[in-house]
Amino acid sequence: MEKDAVKQGVVRSILALLAVAVLAAGCAPPEVTSAKLYMRNKDWANARASLEKAIELYPDNSEAHKIFADLEVTSGNWEAAKYHFDRAAQLSPTIAREVARILESYWINNYNMAWTMINRGEYEAAEHNLIIASILLPENVSAWLNLGFVYGQTNRIDQAMEMYNKVLELEPDNAEVRKNMGIMYFNQQKYEECVRNLEPIIEDYMAEAGAVSALGISFVRTDQRQKALDLYNKALELDADDLDNQWNIAYLYLQEGDNENAEPYLLRVIELDPFSADAFRQIGFVYTDKGEYNKAFPYLEKAAELDPNNSIVWQFLGIYYVQNGEIDKGQAAFLRAEQLRAITGADPDTTAPPPPPSL
Repeated sequence: MEKDAVKQGVVRSILALLAVAVLAAGCAPPEVTSAKLYMRNKDWANARASLEKAIELYPDNSEAHKIFADLEVTSGNWEAAKYHFDRAAQLSPTIAREVARILESYWINNYNMAWTMINRGEYEAAEHNLIIASILLPENVSAWLNLGFVYGQTNRIDQAMEMYNKVLELEPDNAEVRKNMGIMYFNQQKYEECVRNLEPIIEDYMAEAGAVSALGISFVRTDQRQKALDLYNKALELDADDLDNQWNIAYLYLQEGDNENAEPYLLRVIELDPFSADAFRQIGFVYTDKGEYNKAFPYLEKAAELDPNNSIVWQFLGIYYVQNGEIDKGQAAFLRAEQLRAITGADPDTTAPPPPPSL
């Protein structure tokens, strides 16, 4: 019995030495070899069991981690796959180069699929692929940036801000993110935050009407009217036919009660957009306020033609018609004004600026 025990101990020692020699020679442990066979046959359950055993016995075996990562990819467990890819890369410079190529390939595939979904307006599908991309290469800001866009489009503002802040952790000077955050803060009526984000980078976005309008209105809301005016005029220097900034300046003067300065900008708006009921209405009010009724009422008539649902326009037209002896037309205009007030409950604000374009 003692001899048998001695023989068994010797055999175990020899096998152990052989195993060490096999590993030293670069051969894969049997559990890894088995996992490869199971993976080839798509026997995922047994492949996982073999790999779990391999990692338990040989936690620093890079090949085992690499195969485990491949297995997690087949299951869609991207966070687990990323862990094993990273571990394999840490343990072997040779595998590290392969892992880098694999991660980049998966990232490109998911990112491109996400863009296809975004272009179709399929934001939920795009979100899925962008999350995968952000897991695979978290240092690449493009996935975080587009996740912010997707969350913004689906009105998940807090999540969008979280994604944009991740971008800023990696690229503090990313102007595109600052622009997007500024516009989001504007939409939340957080005007000081809008200014903080947009003002430093607006030079890069002077051609974007939404960004210019958001910053300009935020300047106004934070009692920096001169900055708003300077901004709008600078935008017009770049494009004198920019309808949005003609409007921005006109409304800024109207809100200050400066009809004299508002007038040329309103007339320019009408030149650029002859179907703007709002422009015809506003210039009509400007001339009425100045007592230039013969100039005012042709514009108000055009405003009523383009938009027949403004009670103040009909009220002024009623006065105009009565003064010119057109009693029936005047009474009809007054009646129309009363009917509209009954529906809306109040007269509209005649100097409220429209929302910024392209937001």
